[in-house]
Amino acid sequence: MTRPTLTLICLLMTSALFIPPLGAQQAGGKAAVIQTGTEERSREEFGQWLVDRVGVYHATDYLVEILAKQEATERNLLPTDEETARAFDIEYQMILDEFYKGDQERYARDIELRDQNPSNHAARRLQELRGELILGALAQADRDISDEQIAKYYTLRFGPLSERTTLDVLFFGMYANSESSTGKKPDELRQVALARAQSAAESLRNGEPMSALLSESDPVNSDYVDEQGRVETYAKKLLGKEVDTALRNMDILGEVSSPISVFDGYYVVRLANRVPVEKDEVRSEIISLIQSSPANSTELLNVRQRLLDQDGAAVLLR
Repeated sequence: MTRPTLTLICLLMTSALFIPPLGAQQAGGKAAVIQTGTEERSREEFGQWLVDRVGVYHATDYLVEILAKQEATERNLLPTDEETARAFDIEYQMILDEFYKGDQERYARDIELRDQNPSNHAARRLQELRGELILGALAQADRDISDEQIAKYYTLRFGPLSERTTLDVLFFGMYANSESSTGKKPDELRQVALARAQSAAESLRNGEPMSALLSESDPVNSDYVDEQGRVETYAKKLLGKEVDTALRNMDILGEVSSPISVFDGYYVVRLANRVPVEKDEVRSEIISLIQSSPANSTELLNVRQRLLDQDGAAVLLR
């Protein structure tokens, strides 16, 4: 038996997941065991059975998933069905837009070509996403936020002048309408997007409300822009270096930029507000933002290792 296999079996044996409730017994007074199909197995037998069936890598993933779910339940960190469904919808729309230009039928055909039924694919992905959200929530909850991190984020968010900058944002994409863009060269598509952006900028300067112009613009691919097209606190690189450069030359509240060229279209921004901000005023806001930011790969790996190291398993993994 290889060392990884032995380690995993030991983990399965020590994990509370596979231990029946205390005092549980079968008929006849025998200790409760694990049922797999029609067979009953001890914990050690179950560990070896699982490794033989799916391999060490997948069995370890399975163990991490269950241990993560147990801990998230205890810490009240389980995602709701609505949160999982929302994450699925966001991912689905991103894939559809970026790789299929909105063609749902082609996306479904690709899923079927991988020998998967689209509904089964969706159900499996929802289950996978739930596990990913659980690991992410544990990683976020494990964060120990230092004063140094707060100071760094404060400078990043409010800039060297320590100001909160609020923007109204419109975007005009080159590929917003897949039907009208078919067969056109990139230069032609860029000219169309530029003309739309110039018209919107002129309308904003003439006092037309944002609400009237939003319907003529395209969605902005950023969680920081709300449904009204507003960014409450603009941070460097949030919409790209091109927008950063334009903002450095905008000082008057209500000022509207010229169309700002980016790789896939044009932004038009209006300076809605700019006020000085002290670090102590926004300390709790910064902590909340750091705490809720998506977990990175290092944090996720740390959670996985911590889960596998619990219940005395750290000694086995050395």
